[in-house]
Amino acid sequence: MSDTANRAALVLAYKALMLEFSTADTRRLFSFTSGNVGAVPINDTDMAILLDKSARTAFISCLPLLAAESAKFIFYLIVPIRCLGLVARTLLRKLNSRKTSLHATTVVSLGDQSADKDAYFGILLKQIDGQYNYLKIVGGAVLRDKGYQFVETSLGALELFRLVVMAIFSPLVYWIYLLFACSKLHGGKQRVLFVILGMKEINTGTVFGNEIISASLTKHLTNTQVKKILFPMEGRNWEKRLIRSSNSRHLHTTGYVHCALTPKHLSLTQPGFFAQEELPSRIIAPGEMAFNLLCKKFPEVAVNKGFFLRGNKAVESAPIKHADVLLFALTGDINESEHIMSHVAELNLQQDSKLVIRLNPNTSTYAHLADYARRLHLNLYMPGNETLPKICFFRSSSVALDYLKTDVIPVYLRLNEIISNNIFELDNKYRFESVQIDGRFNANMETVINKVCSQKIKGAEVASYYLDQRYEIGQLSTLVN
Repeated sequence: MSDTANRAALVLAYKALMLEFSTADTRRLFSFTSGNVGAVPINDTDMAILLDKSARTAFISCLPLLAAESAKFIFYLIVPIRCLGLVARTLLRKLNSRKTSLHATTVVSLGDQSADKDAYFGILLKQIDGQYNYLKIVGGAVLRDKGYQFVETSLGALELFRLVVMAIFSPLVYWIYLLFACSKLHGGKQRVLFVILGMKEINTGTVFGNEIISASLTKHLTNTQVKKILFPMEGRNWEKRLIRSSNSRHLHTTGYVHCALTPKHLSLTQPGFFAQEELPSRIIAPGEMAFNLLCKKFPEVAVNKGFFLRGNKAVESAPIKHADVLLFALTGDINESEHIMSHVAELNLQQDSKLVIRLNPNTSTYAHLADYARRLHLNLYMPGNETLPKICFFRSSSVALDYLKTDVIPVYLRLNEIISNNIFELDNKYRFESVQIDGRFNANMETVINKVCSQKIKGAEVASYYLDQRYEIGQLSTLVN
């Protein structure tokens, strides 16, 4: 079998595995079962090895990982410190909360930003008629809000007491559910992997954290004043639980796809990851490509063509000459970004080019990755820098499309991943180059640079097809009102 055929078979096996995991987790307790590949807590190299082996060999390969997670689980079963820590944070956020009036519309978002700086909706929130309830899912140790309501503030005394009790017994309860869900799977390899991934999330407190989010949103929806819900849609399991609770109360739900869709968004691009009761009332797509795809994927849902609200809208009209800069637009994934930066630091190109690393400042890993880049003596992109690069080598599709609007050619950075993160592979309408991060990276870069520099495209037109930012402020109000 050829490498291409092996690759195709591996992709199909991975998609089938993710769908089987999603079907088994009927309560949507875990994150890795959502169909969003970014939520799977195991790297693609290990996953490929496991998928490519027999059940017996895969089990033997899994033994060290299984033993490590089992040891952690036993510790947290005896001393549920992570769950108790999450309860303590919840209580402190509740105590620090202010009483606010309830409104008919609820906006659910993520991150520690005020409404005018919301990382998902931004300027859209200014267009909502009247006032709205602004609930935020915030990670870390943040205990004081910035003009929003922590989602945990919706919890009452009864729910808080229940969470305290759950914190003590939740590892055991989740373990029992994990075994129950595991019994629905076909094959020993799938079951062992499901248990390992499930224990990883139990041990890190991810499952209990999801439980707090779900309990908080469910309690909020019991308020009779609430009629409409707006949330950032990416196909994750907390979204599905929110939609299910809303549908049971006959509320109107709008899922706004806020990001650049890529093949990693299996739950939004492949059938079977949403149950009927988990379908929102409406979906808003950020561009024509996503609109066409989502209409086919969700025929029962009203899909509207909207706009991409993130990124740099002003770049489109910036009349700046391209410099000999090679930009590397990376994500917040530590292992992935460090791996790429280590290879970039070793580049010895014939062309006299400046290498610049662009990181996502909205991620919790930004400070760590920025420090790593400095230690490798790599140049960091600084906001306000008006120099456009010659080429944008990307892992972040939205940043690549930002630059494409100014005719900066995107080149995808390929890793040993099973499912690509390349937005252009979803429909293959426009075929841009890619370069593999491996031992031949330096030589391949020379070839790609020479090839790409001669290309001419209508960048603004192509970029808007994928993520449309050609909106007037007045148009946004029609999307939400």
